[in-house]
Amino acid sequence: MMRAAIGGNETAYCKLLEDLARVLRKSVRRELGGLGAPDNEVENVLQDILLAIHLKRHTWDASKLLTPWVTAVARNKIIDNLRRQGRRPEVELDLSDFDAESTRFNRFSGSSSHSETSSWSQSRCCSLDEY
Repeated sequence: MMRAAIGGNETAYCKLLEDLARVLRKSVRRELGGLGAPDNEVENVLQDILLAIHLKRHTWDASKLLTPWVTAVARNKIIDNLRRQGRRPEVELDLSDFDAESTRFNRFSGSSSHSETSSWSQSRCCSLDEY
């Protein structure tokens, strides 16, 4: 299909992009989803990949398979996205159900008074800041 698309067949090009989008979306979701990336980020990276394929399609060697070329483009765009985010992706945590001052926490820490639990959790927070 890529040969026909490069040759000017618009229908083949649209079909190629639709097929690639379906396959690449799964790959990008698998790669970035494991890092906590939201769906909109997956779609943004997918669009970056499809745009790169469109802009660089003339660099594909028609005597070779298409899959390794597309895979390289996709891998590079995923890496570019991760670099933009930095080495430590942010993961949102919902701590609304966690109450360090509750009696349930006291039961596990072996402490029975509110002030002891409070000082214990404050000392733990302070010692974590050292790292």
